Amino acid sequence: MSGPGEVIHAMRQRRGLSRKQLAGLAGTTQRQIARYEASEQLPSLPAAERIAFVLGITLDVLAGRVPMDLDLEGQWFFAWQIGQEIEVLEASVTYRDGNVAVYGDGGHGELRLWDRNLGGWFRLTAGRIAAAAYLDLHDDWTYAVGGWTGAGAERPGPVMRGWSAMARTDSQAISLVRSMVSRNGELPG
Repeated sequence: MSGPGEVIHAMRQRRGLSRKQLAGLAGTTQRQIARYEASEQLPSLPAAERIAFVLGITLDVLAGRVPMDLDLEGQWFFAWQIGQEIEVLEASVTYRDGNVAVYGDGGHGELRLWDRNLGGWFRLTAGRIAAAAYLDLHDDWTYAVGGWTGAGAERPGPVMRGWSAMARTDSQAISLVRSMVSRNGELPG
């Protein structure tokens, strides 16, 4: 992965900003931006926050922990173990500044990306479940696996939990959950 200097340089160019423009918007000097881009100096946390905000990226992207070209946008399939069944939500995902919004006919949710982790909430209308979810993105960023804990919409209802996955195809999402179920949460190498 890239370091902060490479990320600042690449994202500044991608946004069509000069060093002087970025410096003005981030409250620093053109020379300081040049130092950051040359990796002569790392930005302080307040400077990094301002630069990340101006560039429209998260601190994880700026630090190089999340790829600059991460593409979470588009159609995804979310599979959920609910008791002995697996339910699938086909959803449209939007991604901006570490926020992942999920909308589908069978439910919706919001997740937050940090490092390789997604955490947040879902409401599945098909299963009438409100849940907190945690998903760990695979090293190649093409799918994620994890678990959920939630309750049925009818109150009082039992607290439930199960395995979950997100992938670009419904068959992959289902296969990942089945593998998690059969291996008690462990995936093959």
